[in-house]
Amino acid sequence: MDNISDVLEKAAEVEESLERSGAWESYDEWRISTDSTHRIERAGLGYRVSTECDGVYAATARSIPIALEALHVLFALRKDLFYEIGWASWAGRSQIEPGEGSVDLDLARGDVPYLARISRQAACGEVEPSLGTSIRPTTVDWLDGNAYGVVVVSGDLSMTCVSPTMARANQYAGIFQAVQADMAGLFDWA
Repeated sequence: MDNISDVLEKAAEVEESLERSGAWESYDEWRISTDSTHRIERAGLGYRVSTECDGVYAATARSIPIALEALHVLFALRKDLFYEIGWASWAGRSQIEPGEGSVDLDLARGDVPYLARISRQAACGEVEPSLGTSIRPTTVDWLDGNAYGVVVVSGDLSMTCVSPTMARANQYAGIFQAVQADMAGLFDWA
């Protein structure tokens, strides 16, 4: 969406779908063979917003325009995390499968972008687990043996993913905790 008329058109489309079926959903192929599902549905007096692609990022919003803002921010975060850190379902940034390659954790590097910095801090164990964070063994069809389901909930924000190693699960839990703490200070969606 590039201009106000696009935003107004999208808001009208969402409102119409919510009136008709109680939910609005769209799909976005944002890189070759990489799709995301975006959803806004009624939740009490507000709306539940979610974007799903290698995890689910969700928030509660009090109005349709705010729901669209939340959706845009959460989707942008998902894409930025992919380009900066890689999928949560990878074993590491340069390590698709457990046991292969290694991950560079040099925190001394100057001018480290935000997501890379909090990712490295989480990978080095510098983030304390918080209330609302859980990591549990789970099974998935794409991995022999256990994977680890990560759930981080802070107020009206929630982020979930599945990782093939405990180290990657801890890293993503730390990323989610840091991002949610920062987002709570920046946005007033609920």
